[in-house]
Amino acid sequence: MPMICERCGIGRRDFGGLCDWCAAPARTRLPFWIVTRRWVERSLLAARLRRRGAIATGMAAGIFIHLLAAVVGVIFGVPHLWQSGFLWSQQWWWALVPEAWQPWLFAAARGAAYGALAGGVAAAGKRTRDDRAPGRRRGGGNRPAGPDRLPVSPSPRLPVSPSPATVTALVAFAVSAWEPEVGTQYQLVAAALGAAVGRLTTMMLRER
Repeated sequence: MPMICERCGIGRRDFGGLCDWCAAPARTRLPFWIVTRRWVERSLLAARLRRRGAIATGMAAGIFIHLLAAVVGVIFGVPHLWQSGFLWSQQWWWALVPEAWQPWLFAAARGAAYGALAGGVAAAGKRTRDDRAPGRRRGGGNRPAGPDRLPVSPSPRLPVSPSPATVTALVAFAVSAWEPEVGTQYQLVAAALGAAVGRLTTMMLRER
C-alpha cells in the first residue's frame, strides 16, 4: 500500500522507496532499544553522574533497577523479587526497620552495592583500555625516554577488560545461592538484575 511521504506530505512512496514528488528516501526506523540507549547516553542525568565518577554512576543505576524490581515484587506479592541476591535471611537487623519500608530500603541497599561493583569493574576496564592505547605505551605520550629518566614499573592491570554486566550477574547469582529459601528461578532473577545494572552502568558511562 503506498504511503504518504513524511517529508513533503504530498507524494507517495511504494514499499519504503523514493517519494514520487520530492524524491526523498524513507527515514530509517531505529529499533526501540537503540533509541533508548542513545537517549540514556545523551541524557543530562548521565552526564552529571559521569562527572561524579563510575562508582556513583553504578550506584544510581543499581538503585534504579532494584527499586523497579521491588515495585513489581510488592505489587504482585512476590517478596523474593526484592529479597533474593543479598542475603536477606542473614541480615537480621532489617527486622528493626518498619515493615512498610523494608522492600524499598533493602532494594536500595542491594542496588547500591551491586551498582558500586559494576562501576568499579567499569572503571577497571577503562584503565585497562587506556593502558593499551598507543600513546600510553612505553612511558606514555611523546616524552622522549632519556638516560635521566628512571624506569617506572607499570601498575598492575587486568589482562582483559571485564564486562560489568557479566561480573555483576555472576556475583549476584553466587550470593543468592547462599539463601536456603531461594529457588533457582530467583537466583536467575537476581543474576538478570545484576546484568541489567551492569549494562545500564556501561550505557551511562559511555560519552557521546
